[in-house]
Amino acid sequence: MRIIPSDTPRALNRLAIGPGGLIAAACGVFGAAGGVEVWDATTGARRWVYAPDRWGFGSVGFLSDRPYLLTADYLGVSLLAIPKAKGPLEEIARTGWGGAAIAAFGDRLFVGRADHSSAALTCWGVPKLNLLWKEDRWELRSRFGAAPAIDPSGALLAVPVQTGGTRPTQFVSVRDADTGKPRTQILLDAASPV
Repeated sequence: MRIIPSDTPRALNRLAIGPGGLIAAACGVFGAAGGVEVWDATTGARRWVYAPDRWGFGSVGFLSDRPYLLTADYLGVSLLAIPKAKGPLEEIARTGWGGAAIAAFGDRLFVGRADHSSAALTCWGVPKLNLLWKEDRWELRSRFGAAPAIDPSGALLAVPVQTGGTRPTQFVSVRDADTGKPRTQILLDAASPV
């Protein structure tokens, strides 16, 4: 068993593994300090610490084919460039989409809510984090559920949806990742937690 050192002991309940054997971890607990730490999985050596004046990381992730680390805290989503040599992680773009869950593929980043229902699902271009598409549900009687997921080819996006009313339902909305347009729905029974 390898013990990974940290300057700020805390529950590391947000975790991602990336290309080249990098591991990123953060704490999603309200008020927890320490930022996001990145280690080399083979040696256990800490490579970087990203410690902005923010807390409550909802999600961390890597782009599989580009040298970027993604972080989502309660104030927004950041795209960090991973340096080839020694040097700090550099924040190159940020959105104001807080408390988010993220799924990334190639040149796209999908953002939803990590812990509660959400009124919108968005797709952002990487590396500038320009908004490519957004679906609002402010006026509808349904909300997007937890985190979005993308298939290995990058063509399909899946997100749970919950409806309100006297007979609430839950389903998985399978969508075209490029446009956000729904392709199909997979209905879940009332006992299926989403």
